[in-house]
Amino acid sequence: MNDFKVNEPLMLFEIGKAMSEGRHLKAAVEGWWKIDPERVSDYRLVLGKRSWKIACAFRPKQGSWRQRDDGRWFFDSDYAMDVWRDYVGKDVPIEYRTRSPVQYLEP
Repeated sequence: MNDFKVNEPLMLFEIGKAMSEGRHLKAAVEGWWKIDPERVSDYRLVLGKRSWKIACAFRPKQGSWRQRDDGRWFFDSDYAMDVWRDYVGKDVPIEYRTRSPVQYLEP
């Protein structure tokens, strides 16, 4: 049974390509995204997905977002063990399935 429920504002990142390039989960999630820098402070949870399944959960460290010259962003994070079981291994519900590599989800 898939009981994926958005309990707090979170960002959902597609990490399949980064994983296929050999990056580990943490590096795949943290690194270089086209995001809205005005919004990231409102989102304290990032989930990484592969093939519509949640692979990992991380909490960005406050003030760690940095921008590259090409406009992409990176952040430092900690494992979100407090919500790991709530998300990891769950399927992304149909209503959240888009082609966008970055999604902002609200409860």
